[in-house]
Amino acid sequence: MITGTAGFDSSAAAEEDGDSTKTLPLNASVAVEEWNRGSSLSARTLILQAENTYDKLDETVLFFDEEYFAQLAGRTEASECAESSDNLILGFQYLAIETLARFEKKNVGGIGPGKLVFLLKEGPCMADALRLPSLRNGANSIAIGKRACCCRCGCFYLFAENLLRLCMETWEYVNIVLVAR
Repeated sequence: MITGTAGFDSSAAAEEDGDSTKTLPLNASVAVEEWNRGSSLSARTLILQAENTYDKLDETVLFFDEEYFAQLAGRTEASECAESSDNLILGFQYLAIETLARFEKKNVGGIGPGKLVFLLKEGPCMADALRLPSLRNGANSIAIGKRACCCRCGCFYLFAENLLRLCMETWEYVNIVLVAR
């Protein structure tokens, strides 16, 4: 999610929902953009579109909702695992890298550091299922898709953590925040 207010006409923003279109309220500062998660070029285009929409780009929030993505991961066939891993892991990495490149380029003018936020919403894992019988059986059971999504969630967290450590040591043009719940 890339948000802002500068130079953005929120009355023009719309979100597709099936056959209907919902217009965001006039005070909204969120633009909905589609992009190809498996493409670094698409990530760069998205970052540039965000900058053009808001006149500047000073903060980017990358949100990983483990339970939501686990619902999307149905089968665990090799081709399905590779494609969903590419879309989930590479997509976030491409956006982070393109955001950092944009912050570095804009910092030359002395604007100050940008902010890159990694927001991780974790769901129950297999270790939780071993402790709680309700997660092993019934409607709340952890599905196979959830098991496959756990490693993608871990990759998101470790990527963010490594960027954070690198940022603390060497980069002055960005502040990285990692929030896990």
